[in-house]
Amino acid sequence: KKNSNTILYVGRIANEHEKNTEAVLPIMKQVLKKIPDAKLKIVGEIFHQDVFARMKKYIAENNLENSIEFCGYHKEVAKFYEQADVFLSTSHSEGFGLAIAESKFFELPMVLYKLERNELVRDGKGLISVEQGDYRGAANAIVNILTDAQLRKKLSAEARESLQPFLNYDIAGAWQKVFYDLEQNLPTSTASIENAENQNFFVQELQQKQFQIQHLLSQQIQK
Repeated sequence: KKNSNTILYVGRIANEHEKNTEAVLPIMKQVLKKIPDAKLKIVGEIFHQDVFARMKKYIAENNLENSIEFCGYHKEVAKFYEQADVFLSTSHSEGFGLAIAESKFFELPMVLYKLERNELVRDGKGLISVEQGDYRGAANAIVNILTDAQLRKKLSAEARESLQPFLNYDIAGAWQKVFYDLEQNLPTSTASIENAENQNFFVQELQQKQFQIQHLLSQQIQK
């Protein structure tokens, strides 16, 4: 919708076991073969210095200095989403994936390596996913989005639509249920929470918190 050919990556600069940040580089190299003026902005703190060093080396060796910008850590990231045309994620796995949620909130079409158990991308709306490690497929998806205004518009509309059930979710009510279940010595059940089929992440998080609280309480009782 902005036609600036700007690709955005938001997340820690970390190794393949976490964010797999290095994977964005060969993708971008392929994109530039078809869209020479494309720009990739990487927003996030340097979590692994060795990864950052390898990325800088790759960029220098492939003459990508004018096409890739390290923007560093920013507490307020809205401006980056507002200026971008496509969001890129290369993680092998994600929990909830805050950056994915943010990109959907800002109606950004997304290209990502396939995530099997992430609730935010399970419906396939607003995004194009490719197999893990398929950098050519990811690059082609980005090129298609940047060069097809109708596709970009369609994915943009789907992105916000698919986030709506999460925006509507009553987190406060779910927390109240956790504490009620604790008082009654009952396990938190997905079946007893409204729209549970779309809210598995929240339920699992609440269950984990409940177990932690129960563990702490049992420790206090033993003391």
